[in-house]
Amino acid sequence: MRRNKPGRFFLRLSLWLLVGAAILGSVSAGASELQLQAQLIWGSNGGVPSKPSHKEVDAQLRDKLRNIFKWNKYFEVERKAFTVPPVREVKLSEDCTIQVKHLGENKVEVRLFGKNRHMVTKRQSITRDESIVLAGDGKDGTAWFVVVTLAGKK
Repeated sequence: MRRNKPGRFFLRLSLWLLVGAAILGSVSAGASELQLQAQLIWGSNGGVPSKPSHKEVDAQLRDKLRNIFKWNKYFEVERKAFTVPPVREVKLSEDCTIQVKHLGENKVEVRLFGKNRHMVTKRQSITRDESIVLAGDGKDGTAWFVVVTLAGKK
């Protein structure tokens, strides 16, 4: 009858636990990243923006924004796709930056900065049907919005 020494047993057990932890860690690290998209949007009741690169948002987003806010026209200024490991900073324009922190599962914290000044922080779960909308006043009765959605959302 063969007997293992207690030291060998614990060494083998420790090695198996380390291998298991490494496998679980690599699986959970990949799963913890969120694929998101941020849009910087300008809202107005007046005419079209001065830059031809600013295109009207799609009808679904326009209707959603119109149900919440008072502006009739919404133009996309910038759109960026990004992944969120624990924290990611995304510069949407010279004056607008967001910092997105993954809080677990599909919950995120979005901090909005305008001209390097913290404007607002919002914590919310993000799903295919729910986006995060942050807003602020613009010049001459206009407004700007940051809409954060899951990447690839139709």
